[in-house]
Amino acid sequence: MDSKSIFRNGVLGLEITVFVLTAFVSSAGAEQVLERRPADVESITKDSVGVAWDFVDMPLGKVLLVRAGTQRCAVRFLSSGVVKPADSALAFYRGREKVEATMEVFDAKEGRVRQQRLDKWTDFQWGKVVPYGPSHDSLRCGRLKLFWFLPTALSFGDQKGVEFAPTNVDSVAAINFDDPRWRWFGIDMQRGYLVLPVDSLELDKSSQGH
Repeated sequence: MDSKSIFRNGVLGLEITVFVLTAFVSSAGAEQVLERRPADVESITKDSVGVAWDFVDMPLGKVLLVRAGTQRCAVRFLSSGVVKPADSALAFYRGREKVEATMEVFDAKEGRVRQQRLDKWTDFQWGKVVPYGPSHDSLRCGRLKLFWFLPTALSFGDQKGVEFAPTNVDSVAAINFDDPRWRWFGIDMQRGYLVLPVDSLELDKSSQGH
């Protein structure tokens, strides 16, 4: 290969590299659709929300709005993690461990905020986490029942008419559920795993939402 060819290939390689880096940078912080929920979901919830077909992964401290008919609820995770570590160090069997989540729940009909603690025991066998023992992994808000799974996900099951709106708000109190600027999602089996940066959920204060 002569020097001119080497130069041309070098320039082409540089242009491709610049293009890839530019595309990566331009997509950073933008809405993305993944085929499935990533194994390391906490890498998503550090600064984004993950919306699947019937559940949502929320960042700690950010409010999720839920509605169905006249029912209105707001939920905010305060903490989530292992409270009783597993008791085995074997590669194929880690043992049982207890995980727990605390959250604030606002029921608009009741007009009050309550704190709720959920927990479950898990058993790690042959590379899989399976439920073990009694669990308290669901919460009620009026007629709605929300199911928690690790780390900070809420599922809506097969309840009809449920819609949810992830927000970047830090308090469950004084939220206007009827503000038209919220972005509501329904149950959608055709939806992939939608990643929404928290910053993109901020309401435009110049808009005339009430």
